[in-house]
Amino acid sequence: MKKILYIITALLAIVSCNKTQPKNNTELNEFISALDNKPLDEIKEEVNSNIKQFESMAKLFSGSFSNDIKTIDKEDEKYEEPFKVDTTGVHKALNQFKNVTFSQTYSDYKSDLQFVGTNNDNKNPIKLGQGVTQTFIPKKIYYHDGEVRTDSIEDYGLDFHFTEKWGKAKAIDSIDITFKVDYIKDYDVVEISSDNPTVQYKGGEINFVKAEGNYIYFTLSDTIASPIKVQGHNEEGKVLDRSGYSNNGVAPDEQEDILTEMLGYFKKLQKKLNDDDFKDTAELQEYLKDNLSSIDFFNDNDGIFHKQYYYYGTVKSVKLFFKKDTKTEETTFTAYNYQPIKENDALVAMQTENAIVFIDSNGEPKITIQGVGGLENIGGNFYEDYNHFYHLNKAEEKLDTLLVYSVEAFSNGLIGILPEQESDNYTLVTQNNKPIGSNLYWQIKEVGNLLFGITYDNKYYLLDENANATLLPGIHKIYNNLADDRIMVSNTNSKIGFINNKGKLVIPFKYADAKDFEDGITVVEFNNTYKFIDTNGKVLVDTKEDDLDFLKEDENKKRIYSFNYGKVKYNYKGEVIEE
Repeated sequence: MKKILYIITALLAIVSCNKTQPKNNTELNEFISALDNKPLDEIKEEVNSNIKQFESMAKLFSGSFSNDIKTIDKEDEKYEEPFKVDTTGVHKALNQFKNVTFSQTYSDYKSDLQFVGTNNDNKNPIKLGQGVTQTFIPKKIYYHDGEVRTDSIEDYGLDFHFTEKWGKAKAIDSIDITFKVDYIKDYDVVEISSDNPTVQYKGGEINFVKAEGNYIYFTLSDTIASPIKVQGHNEEGKVLDRSGYSNNGVAPDEQEDILTEMLGYFKKLQKKLNDDDFKDTAELQEYLKDNLSSIDFFNDNDGIFHKQYYYYGTVKSVKLFFKKDTKTEETTFTAYNYQPIKENDALVAMQTENAIVFIDSNGEPKITIQGVGGLENIGGNFYEDYNHFYHLNKAEEKLDTLLVYSVEAFSNGLIGILPEQESDNYTLVTQNNKPIGSNLYWQIKEVGNLLFGITYDNKYYLLDENANATLLPGIHKIYNNLADDRIMVSNTNSKIGFINNKGKLVIPFKYADAKDFEDGITVVEFNNTYKFIDTNGKVLVDTKEDDLDFLKEDENKKRIYSFNYGKVKYNYKGEVIEE
């Protein structure tokens, strides 16, 4: 749950490593206003849960940051590259979003989203160079029931490593996202040291205060914009690698006292809340307004911002880089739910503190099972934990334990169950856990959105959503990709052909080698040379080459076909690339 009280915000304003200026009374009023219409019980719960964290954080200030000051020998110094704006990856970054998906889970009546992949090859966004920042801005959320939301969503976090809260627990089909790249075109450089301790800049002042060992401390007028880069230098002018930093509006020797004062205040607030001294939230807000304004932290108006930096070496000076001119480029892409709701009556599991609640696509609770946790959805009504597989029995509103070896869900809605051991045949069942189809399969393979069943006598069948099986004669192997409505297959003689999504052999078995299609073209080996063909098998280009070295990609992730040890290359259109 997002914290509704300003207690952590105030704490982090002192100890964090961000670049915001200290809070003034206007902002304090905004913090207090954020409590509007919040129940007192909810506020009390937040204070009680966070006060221990506040106490732990306060201990970090015992003895101040001076404990981190070290003398580092010359041979142990670590260096980094000097600051230089690097825009080489911008074009590639703007074109990287080809197949972005997200997983959606639910907890405490909120949606949790984690984003997966920028295209088929990369799981994470491209890292950009110095002087370049990237921002993801959600623009539209398309819910499964047809609702399109645009308001109050731009602050939702888009993360490719961790889950982030995305509002109400309601099934999302897709999200429109703007990706912005800002890069610096021009900047100023200001250097300070003991020999040049004070510099006037942009109507304000930068002051060198102290340098000792790996530590340097300086101040800026809070009218000066935050620098885009602070670079520490040793005596020879080498750029030192940074080990830590602290930016805040309170002088280092005052931080512990102010934090202690704030902690004492919040303990008093905790006691008053637990003693039910406030009749409603409005009365609490008035109390906060009257009392917080007297705390020194919220009356810090000296106009000074304090910066402390630590390096892997003896620091003698710092250079501050301030942006003068920037350029912005952006693109828009759509991210899709990789496991979208398919049936209108589908239920999904949501973890709460004491139960699993099964909600519909609108977030409405339908079934609650107490004392259950840690379930992971396999697909539809099937779940698993560390011990067993389960089926959600909607009729009886319970979880049925499945004592089986494996359960697999497929995109057409079928479920494959392997009964007891890996060597058994799969049984296909419906979402109601009822057997369907007349065949048993030793292997089930999904390619794109197509499902194939393979029997022990090595016969291949195409399976529809009702497990109706269409025999695919002559096929001995099915490859792993569906592209341009074509799947590579081979026969018992290892000759390659292509089928379409109906299982029809549209290009016969005749190639010794082949690649999947891309943009309607691929390369195949036939009669001892490689040829470019279209999706109907028509030869477009005969390369006259007898050996395909490898497939590479151009800057737009399109194929490059390389022959004769890289001496002859073709682009994805089958055109010769002139070196």
